[in-house]
Amino acid sequence: DDGDRRGRSTASGAERPRRDTRRGETRPDAEKPGGEKRNGTPRESTAAKPERPSSETNGAETNVTLRTPTTDIAGDPEAVREIRVNVGRKDGARPSDFRRTLMDRGSLSDADTEHVNVRPEHTFVGVKTRVLDRAMHALNGATIAGKEAKAELTPSG
Repeated sequence: DDGDRRGRSTASGAERPRRDTRRGETRPDAEKPGGEKRNGTPRESTAAKPERPSSETNGAETNVTLRTPTTDIAGDPEAVREIRVNVGRKDGARPSDFRRTLMDRGSLSDADTEHVNVRPEHTFVGVKTRVLDRAMHALNGATIAGKEAKAELTPSG
């Protein structure tokens, strides 16, 4: 009969999982899509699962950007300002290159740097306002990833 030709029953009469052609996965006949129960237990929420690291990086250094407000509060030395540098990922730059330059040329500590966001064409570096001048001088004219860096202050807002 047609049911046997579809491959849903075996010679012993036991049901085999059928193949869901849309997603390429196998599911028992009793399983239903959506949030309904499967095998007597509720489905797990996909939102609760932690994100896995991208396989593209393969352990390479990644950008970790924890943004804080970059507004310049008058008199607050801990406020963060952002510097745009003309060296980016296409030039071969990594966040550690900028941190090393700030430490070597500007005598800044890692705590003075809020974030380093390397983009394809340029990089944004967030530094505390109390060390802004030293950071600008350290980055301007520095050779980062084989390219002479030009730093400019981004408009605050």
